[in-house]
Amino acid sequence: MLHFVKRGRPSRSTGKTKRPSGAWPRRDTGENIMTITATQLKEIRQEFATLKPASVTLEGNRAMSVKEAVFALAPTLERMRKRGFDTQEIVERLHEKGIEVKAPTLAKYLSEFRRRKEKKRDTLPPPICNS
Repeated sequence: MLHFVKRGRPSRSTGKTKRPSGAWPRRDTGENIMTITATQLKEIRQEFATLKPASVTLEGNRAMSVKEAVFALAPTLERMRKRGFDTQEIVERLHEKGIEVKAPTLAKYLSEFRRRKEKKRDTLPPPICNS
């Protein structure tokens, strides 16, 4: 349904008219000047520096996803695998500590961790030799 108005052409999707160019007053393209002084900015900066968030979340107390936990433990878990633990044994140890993960998921996360680690190693610049 199209609605026509004296100015502009109708929009097909909403039925509202679009304003022709020049219908709105143009803005001054210069920099906007605020009525605030340098002293006020200094006071604001000092006040903001002392503000505390409403709820403090310490890095050590935040909830982590299973994937984050596995990535944080990945170097240790990889060493366990090298020492002879199989994936199911590692899963059981993680369950004992409250980390609920299935063996295929753990294997996937560890594989992803290894890929990221190798990718980082590959992207490092070669050492500079001063000879």
